[in-house]
Amino acid sequence: HVAASLKPWFKAAGSLEQLSRNLAAPDLRHEIRDYILSGKWYRLNPIIQPGWASTIIVGNTVVDEFRGKTIAEIARSTGKHPLDALMDVIQEDPHATVGKPKEGSDEIKRIFFRHPRAMVGIDTFLADETAGSSVPPYYLPNPNTFGGMARFLKHYALGLLGLEEGIRRLTSLPAERLGLKDRGVIAEGKKADLVIFRPEAVLDKTTSEEPRQYPEGFTWVFVSGKPAVEEGKLTLSRNGSVLRRS
Repeated sequence: HVAASLKPWFKAAGSLEQLSRNLAAPDLRHEIRDYILSGKWYRLNPIIQPGWASTIIVGNTVVDEFRGKTIAEIARSTGKHPLDALMDVIQEDPHATVGKPKEGSDEIKRIFFRHPRAMVGIDTFLADETAGSSVPPYYLPNPNTFGGMARFLKHYALGLLGLEEGIRRLTSLPAERLGLKDRGVIAEGKKADLVIFRPEAVLDKTTSEEPRQYPEGFTWVFVSGKPAVEEGKLTLSRNGSVLRRS
């Protein structure tokens, strides 16, 4: 939820609805602005994250003029400070969700991936299809958690580098760079980390509304020889381990 950006005041209010009602009070709004602008709330710290308003996109909301816009865009269109725009969104629809980040320049990504030393990884948390916070404001995983590798294979391996080179960027190149001598290639004596997939069928199915969707096209995934995905279904075998430089 967008309200997660004001988590200290949400916790004090006790519910999204009460936070919405509280934001009708000018004194509370003034208090929130002073607190945030003084750098006391790290999530919107103006020193650490001066461009925070451009990173929060309003997803699902009952207010049509907010949907799909960043807080910065809403602030510009209303002539308000970004913090006031943020509080307006929460006050008018406390259940408004955070939308999927807008894609950056595709050409910049292509320049990066063309570099012979470019490797690909995902920095998101591991999560299953029901992952989310147990209490509001609910927080869904980043779409890359489920769809990042499928998107890379589809658009940048098949569409730019070639399948073999794209797979190398995901496997043997990072294993070599990180000193993981028992992984990264299919060979006798190596760990059996294997992915069996149909390149033409690979599809990232994540959306901003529901990012917990597994990609299509992956039939089997083996982690250290045990199936993590079997006939396209997650087994939850959890056979992974912490990898250390060898």
